[in-house]
Order: sequence, then structure tokens, then C-alpha cells
Amino acid sequence: MKQDHFLSIEAFASEPWYSEFRIFLNLGACQVPNEHYPAVMDALEEFGCEVKAEKGDTDDLTYLIGGAAISSQSKYNRDAELSGAHLPSEEDEKKTVATTILQQLGGIEFIMMTGSKNFLYDGNSLSMRLARNISGANHLSITYRHHPDDYVMKFSFVRMPDTVREIEVIDGVYNDNIRSIFERVTGFDTHMPKIIFSDDKRHAGERLESPTKEKTSTEKRSTSVKTQTANMKYLGKLLSQDLSYIYGERESGPNGAKKEFLRKGAAFFRVLAKDLGFIKSEVNINKSGIACSGEVYLYGMWGEGNGISIEMSQMHIQDYCIMYRTISDIEGRNNGHNQFLSKTVLLNGDYDLLLRTFLEYRKQPDDRQDAA
Repeated sequence: MKQDHFLSIEAFASEPWYSEFRIFLNLGACQVPNEHYPAVMDALEEFGCEVKAEKGDTDDLTYLIGGAAISSQSKYNRDAELSGAHLPSEEDEKKTVATTILQQLGGIEFIMMTGSKNFLYDGNSLSMRLARNISGANHLSITYRHHPDDYVMKFSFVRMPDTVREIEVIDGVYNDNIRSIFERVTGFDTHMPKIIFSDDKRHAGERLESPTKEKTSTEKRSTSVKTQTANMKYLGKLLSQDLSYIYGERESGPNGAKKEFLRKGAAFFRVLAKDLGFIKSEVNINKSGIACSGEVYLYGMWGEGNGISIEMSQMHIQDYCIMYRTISDIEGRNNGHNQFLSKTVLLNGDYDLLLRTFLEYRKQPDDRQDAA
């Protein structure tokens, strides 16, 4: 690329990667399709930007992250343009609103952690395409309202040419809640994990080991409860969707929500079996047909003749999602009466309450001898 000491940002306005180029100059980071990567790198080099490139793992994108995103020692005189010394046009104001919204979502952290792409601005709004998530939405638009100075977030499922289905619309959102609402609806974590390295292991890329001794059983128990609490809420969110109605899509449902429920439900039950103290247990999955959510089963035995079976599914009976009953063997024979728990139990995330509910059916050794 020929160097031009009077180079202007607008010189690239006709390029297909212009919007990503402007995002980098504003935020110090952006994502570009791989085929545009060489041209964007050349343009950023012309503007004196220090850039680190990272290839995406699952898509056709390259992430560009700035060191000194816009060098203060740049040989090009563009300070007046970037500082806003000129009178802002209507187009500039639109870009400013969109950039502000993206920063409130987390900026480059948000882009890298969620895989969102195809960012577009229009008037006072920013829209984007979402990666697969628990809500089933693949499109998000966030619109700023000058009065009363808040935002409207609209999550939708869009399929060209004529399918647009609203998943959730949240009105009256303030700027400090945009990120948390996005995480609640989609299930994404928009914060990049922080890893601490020791000085002597930095070059090897090894994680810093904790100076404390091996975790005690109490610490492990605390970690289990914390993880299971998060899983309960996640499963409750999945079961709040209609996993059986797939709008003509593949059997996994929109964005694979049914498959995700079965996978996460089985993992949840395996940890639950350990926390309930079974001496023998089995976790099974029934994928069922396209008109059903499928079921996840846990069969567990505390001892001879004393066990419980637990089923999780979208039952469409009131608001129930968990059915449990006593069993006399791992095959589920000699069942007791069916008991039910509502979806609210999962959404509340009270894992200790769930454990106490099931442990009421565990017999003490004396009780089993009396029954014999």
C-alpha cells in the first residue's frame, strides 16, 4: 500500500471492511472476515496502529487487538478527525451511539467471549447476529431512546427471507444493566477469564498453582454446590422454552436447545448422584421424538431395597419438570407414588433444598432392618 501523509479514514469508506476498521480505531479491537484480514492490516499499519491478530477457532473470522491501538506518535495528521474537532455529522452521531452500546456490552471482551458478529448500526440502534445460545435467539437489536435516556433490547429468531420471531423484548433498560441482561437471556459469560501466572512459569504458560494444600472436603462441597446452583438455573432456563416445537428445524430444536438440555441434564444428575451418597447409580437419556423435550433419568440406591428414581423433562403438566419416586432396585421396580417439583425450584437455584427433598427418602440402617 502506498504511503500517504495526508491519509484520511474516509479514504477507505468504500471498502467492505470499513465498519470493522472504524470499530478498531474507536475501541482498539475488532473482528474481520479472514479474506479481508490482509487489507485491514495494511490499512491499520498505514495509520500507525500496533495490532495483534488471533484466529477464531470456530468461524471464518480473525480478531484484531490493539497494543497501542492508535499510536500517539503516528506520522499521520489525523488527530483533529479522531478527537472530534470537526462538526459531527448525523452519520458520526449514529456511529457514536452504536460504539457506546458495544462498549457497555463489554467491547472486545464481549465479541471474543460470545462470538457475536455482523454488527450494524442504524439511527440510534446497534444490531448483531448471535451465536448459538439458550434463548434460541440469533439476532439482537439494542435501541437507545433519548427520552427517557434508556434502551430497548429485542432478542429475535431471524431466518431469511421472511421468518422473524420475537423471543424476548426488554423495555426500559439502563446502561449499567445491558451486559447483565444479555448474560441472563443468552446464558453467555461476557467477561474474559483472568489467569495469573507465576514469574518462573510464565514462559511455559503454566497456571499458577495455589500455595494452599489440597482442597478439603468442605471446600470441594462448596464448589459442588456453587456449580450445581448455576446448572439448576441454566436447566430451568432451557426448560422454560418449548423444546418440542422446532419450527420445522432439525430435531435438536432452534439452536440445539434440546440437545443442550439433555447434555447438561445428564451432567447435573451425575454430580447429584455423588452428593446424594448413592452406593450405586445410573444416569440415562431418552432423546424421544421431535414433539418432546426428551427425558433425563437418574436411578440411585442408598442400600438394598432403598433407592430413588428422578426424571427431568418438559412435562407440560402445570409447571412440573421433575418427577421422583422411591424404588427397591436399580431397575426401578416396586416404585412408590410419583412426586413432582416445579420449574421454579430449578430457576431459584436452591441446591441444598433439592438435596434435602430427596434425602428424606434415604433410610437409616435400623429402618432397613425393621422393613426386612
